Amino acid sequence: KYGADLLRFYLLSANKVWEDLRFVWDEMDDVRSMFNTLWNSYAFAVNYMVLDEFKPSEKYMRYLRDEDRWIISKVNSVVKECIEALEIPHLHTYTWKIKDFILNDLSRWYIRLIRDRTWKEKNDTDKLAAYQTLYYVLMKLITIMAPVSPHISEEIYQNLKTDDMPESIFMNRIIVDEEFIDKKLEEEMEIVRDIVDAILRGRDKAKY
Repeated sequence: KYGADLLRFYLLSANKVWEDLRFVWDEMDDVRSMFNTLWNSYAFAVNYMVLDEFKPSEKYMRYLRDEDRWIISKVNSVVKECIEALEIPHLHTYTWKIKDFILNDLSRWYIRLIRDRTWKEKNDTDKLAAYQTLYYVLMKLITIMAPVSPHISEEIYQNLKTDDMPESIFMNRIIVDEEFIDKKLEEEMEIVRDIVDAILRGRDKAKY
């Protein structure tokens, strides 16, 4: 009904490693929903990239917007925190951080911010910078997910990898690009998100 990746992720994330596990089907459904969100984010990126015949290139990093630099910083911060959790090992922390990034940072925030950019002309550098950012973030994300979700990570990797990359995701090292981490930018983006959330709550309350 759920598959190996979902069960593995659930068993590692359901509770702290020193606590007994109480299996809850509804929580399995939550994990499936998270994986669907990951796949939808990946499909969103790939569909537009294929449509525009996008080829990943470092040169597009010159055209990044603040939101691009933020998500790149954020994914590297998450990778760094996941490595630290894995070394303890606190696998519940490891999986919680991945889940929060997919649901809140990637899907509900970044992809919503860049949707309008994907509708621009084929060779628009602003759009290509967004594609390059998505490509970079997805590759970082699946690399850190691979130890706990090997099947979906490998499938996404096979569809995203270029000819000069290793044959399997498991031939890659998990690396933090420290030079891309900008804690000040991450903090400022949190303020922006808090403001947006407050506005949305106010609008809902007023039934506007």
